[in-house]
Amino acid sequence: MANRPYPSPISAAAKVKALVIRAAGINCDQETIHALKESGAECDLVHINLLLLNRVRMHPYQIMVVPGGFSYGDDISAGKVLANELRYRLKDQLVSIRRSKKN
Repeated sequence: MANRPYPSPISAAAKVKALVIRAAGINCDQETIHALKESGAECDLVHINLLLLNRVRMHPYQIMVVPGGFSYGDDISAGKVLANELRYRLKDQLVSIRRSKKN
């Protein structure tokens, strides 16, 4: 982290945990992780299937990021399949996280 032109906005004692979602066709995940780490966050790159199978839960994270790209290709409509998975299969976790972070 040498030659950083600005100080990290997150102190070591208050590290934020970021969940970076991975799925087929998504790119820019490594750049996203780099930017988050430069800002002082701890990052985990997690494939969407691990969330769908409940092997990884969203509750320990304060940030969830879906990097850019064409998730599941551009055949159906870029982002549509992933959006539906988030909406219909992970909605309860997303709502729970949102409620807990409001307090």
